Amino acid sequence: MKKYVNLVVFTIFIVITISYLYIDAKNVSRYFPNFHFKTIAGDEETIKDLVITGDFHYDYFGFEPFRIDTEGTAYFRHEPFFKKLNGYYKQKDIERLQREYKSFMRGKDEFSGLFYETEHLLVYGSVSYDVWSLNSEQFEIAVLDKETNETISFQTPIPNIDDYLYLDTRKIFVIDDEVFIVTVNERAGNNEDVYLGEVYVYTFDINERQLTYTEKIGEIEHQNADNDGYSDVQILLDDQHANVMLFEYDVTYMEESTNDMFAESIEIDHIMKYDLKTHEKEEITIKETKLGMPIAFVEDELFFVEVDRQKLFVTNYHLQKDSIIDRLEAGTVSMYFSYGELYEPLVEGGKFYCIPTFIDESMESTVTVIDLLNFDVIYEGKVELVQPLDTIQDSSIYFNHIELRNE
Repeated sequence: MKKYVNLVVFTIFIVITISYLYIDAKNVSRYFPNFHFKTIAGDEETIKDLVITGDFHYDYFGFEPFRIDTEGTAYFRHEPFFKKLNGYYKQKDIERLQREYKSFMRGKDEFSGLFYETEHLLVYGSVSYDVWSLNSEQFEIAVLDKETNETISFQTPIPNIDDYLYLDTRKIFVIDDEVFIVTVNERAGNNEDVYLGEVYVYTFDINERQLTYTEKIGEIEHQNADNDGYSDVQILLDDQHANVMLFEYDVTYMEESTNDMFAESIEIDHIMKYDLKTHEKEEITIKETKLGMPIAFVEDELFFVEVDRQKLFVTNYHLQKDSIIDRLEAGTVSMYFSYGELYEPLVEGGKFYCIPTFIDESMESTVTVIDLLNFDVIYEGKVELVQPLDTIQDSSIYFNHIELRNE
C-alpha cells in the first residue's frame, strides 16, 4: 500500500511542477513583445498566408522563438507539449508535408529547400551523414509518386568529396525521370584567408538509381575576413523552362557620411545560364552591372532589387535587348537592410515579398509585396508592436524565416 501512496504523491508533485512552469511561462511572456501586421496601402488579402518566424533576444544568453501571422504573435513556449519536443518552430511547408506524407517524410531533414513538389511527385535531395560509415557523406535521393504512393530512394557517393569542406544544397528540380541538385561546394584556397565556392549541377536517374552526370558551372572566391565586403553567388531557377541562372557578385561596404551608418553596394561580375535538359551553358553579358541583387528571372527578363538610402527599387531587365525595361520605386526599408537577406528571396506566384529581417530600435519592419508580372506595388505595410515595450532593456528582434502558408 505504501508504494502506491508514494506513486500518487510523486504523480501529484509532477503535475504541480509542470503546472507551475506553464503558469510561470505565461507570466514571464507578458513582458515579451507582441506584433501585428499594419496595412498602409493595398489589399490585406495579399498577406493572409504570410508567416514570420523569429527570435526575441532579451539578453546575451536568452531568447524566445516566436511566430507572427495575421492572427498576431505566438511564442514557442506556449505551444502544446508535444510540439515543443521539436525544440523549434518548423517551417510551415515542412509541417504540411509531414501531415500529408508521414511515411515519406520520416527521417528526412526538416528544411523546405531540400524538397521539390509537383502535382504528381514529391522529391527530396540532400547530403546525408552516417556516423557509422567511413564514407559518411553521400547524396540521398527520394521520390514519392503521389498517385501510387510508391517511393524510390537511394544513396550514392559524392564525387571527390574529400576535396570539399562542405556542400551547400541550393536548388533541387525534377524533369521526367531525372533529379537535379545544384550545390555550392566549399573548398580551401591557396592560402588560409581564401575559400573557393564551386557551383555544381548533379543529375540523377531515378529508375537507374544512380548519379549519371556532374558538371561544374561556376566558381567564386571568398575572403575569410574582409572588412570591405564579400563575394558570393546567387542561384535562381526558372521552373517553367528548366533553366538555372548563376550570378557571381561583389558586395562592398560603404560608410554613409550623413548618419555614420554603413550601406552596401552590389555589382554583378558574371552571369551564366544553364539548361538542365540539354546541359548547355550560355555566358551572358549585360551593360548594366549595378542593378542590385537578382531575385527572379523568367525567360529573357531579369528582376533585380536595389536599396539606396533606405529606398527600395526593383528593376526589370531584358536580356535580349540588353536594357532596362522598367524601374520601380517600392517604398522604404530598415537602415539595417542587407543584400544578404535576399539569399533566398521569397518569390511565389509572380509576387516578391520583401520583409527586412534585422529589426531596428523601434522594433518595426516594413512589409512590401510587388507583383513582378504587372510590375506594381500591391501591398505596403508594417510589422509593428501592438503596444510599446519598455520592461526589458537591451533586447533585440531577428526574423529568421519568412514564408507563405500553403495549406
